[in-house]
Amino acid sequence: MIPAYGPAKKPVEPKGKVVMLLEPVLLSRPMAARVLGVSLSTVDSLVADGLPSVRIGGRRMFRPDDLKAWAAGLQTATHQENE
Repeated sequence: MIPAYGPAKKPVEPKGKVVMLLEPVLLSRPMAARVLGVSLSTVDSLVADGLPSVRIGGRRMFRPDDLKAWAAGLQTATHQENE
């Protein structure tokens, strides 16, 4: 029986081209929430507590490196409290 969608095809590899995946320069609130694994309201609370962010127009944006550094500092603080 032949599948309705046809036979599987071998993926085509680009020839002579380098494909780079770039990290976004700024993340939106929903993207930051996804990165941190929290809700939008928690992101807002974290901003009020010092999570670094920037405003562009009316939008609050987050630098990926700032989120990583903030999360690393949070983890270090929590670890030190438990010792």
